[in-house]
Amino acid sequence: MISYTMSGNFPQVDATEVLLDGLHLALAANQFRLEYQPKVSLTTNRVVGVEALLRWDHPRLGSLPARDFIAMAQLGGSILPIGEWVLRESCGQLSAWRQAFPDTHLQLAINVSTSQLHAGLAESIRSIMSQEMIDANSLSLEMTETTVMDDRMMRTVETLNELKRLGFGISIDDFGTGYSSLEHLHHLPIDEVKIDSSFVAGLGIDRRATAIVASIISMAHAMEVDVVAEGVETLDQLDAIRTLGCDYAQGYFIAPPMSASDISKLLANDAAGLRLVGSNTVQGSTRSTGDAEAMLVELLEMAQQPTGGALPEAAQLTPRQIEILKRLLAGNRVPRIARDLFISQSTVRNHLSLIYRRFAVHSQDDLLHLLRVRTSQRQARHTPTAC
Repeated sequence: MISYTMSGNFPQVDATEVLLDGLHLALAANQFRLEYQPKVSLTTNRVVGVEALLRWDHPRLGSLPARDFIAMAQLGGSILPIGEWVLRESCGQLSAWRQAFPDTHLQLAINVSTSQLHAGLAESIRSIMSQEMIDANSLSLEMTETTVMDDRMMRTVETLNELKRLGFGISIDDFGTGYSSLEHLHHLPIDEVKIDSSFVAGLGIDRRATAIVASIISMAHAMEVDVVAEGVETLDQLDAIRTLGCDYAQGYFIAPPMSASDISKLLANDAAGLRLVGSNTVQGSTRSTGDAEAMLVELLEMAQQPTGGALPEAAQLTPRQIEILKRLLAGNRVPRIARDLFISQSTVRNHLSLIYRRFAVHSQDDLLHLLRVRTSQRQARHTPTAC
């Protein structure tokens, strides 16, 4: 029987050989590309940065994330040219965004290895950023916790201190999965830690995971270090990290990794004052899950306006009820809603009962019809009449 590894995309028996052979040719063959995942401030709900994520469009194995091949690139000696390509490509894109959105201060996060650090990374980045005319404070360099704490730690600290003096941000990725702690990292010039998604996934389910996340946030803040929660996939997780005082969030609930053009659309929306509304949806973007959800978001915003809205009772809905309603109107049913939100089906039904009562309807179809009617009425009120 053949076992599958590396995201299940190919069989283990020949994966290593296929990857090692292909890595030496991938750059010349233009098989690498970047996606960018937004980082959002939990204070403003605005996009404050993006993380560059490497993808390899392998001719035989399909699209591969970096975790499936980066270790082999390290062993095979191709990590430095690949890392150089990522730096140039992402910094060039950041420069383009800066020119298109001059009033938006977007920070770019790039994952780097110790091999890059010890091979003149500081000088290389300075040269690239000078060519692209972007400032050092626009770039955050991410390293995993285990990478920083390897046997070359003293040399790594010296290089990181040099990068810090130049103005670059320093971030520790996947925090909590290694063998260190914040006490061990206190002598590093770090600006932020990113809590590993495995702990975020346990919020509200595993008390130990919640305690770990709470302690990381508390200790990081005591050291004047910002905290990013990775892998936020549900409204409950978002509410939990916000309650615990986390500074920033990334994850599919907020926004998945996107192409550069999709990030441009997101920044355009942000520049216009529109904010992320969660559930893989950016208000006003092409990533809406459907007209029903768009109508709901619009009506909820109307209800919260000081002058009163079409459905003032909607303002009384809790965040969880709003999320259940959005998923229901997007076509999901009770079992899937419960599974996605990590709650029981009876809990979903109890919330739906309250939602229907507040909207004075008896079913999903009735509610959708009401929303459409109210939207039409609002549009009619705002349509100028001929004199």
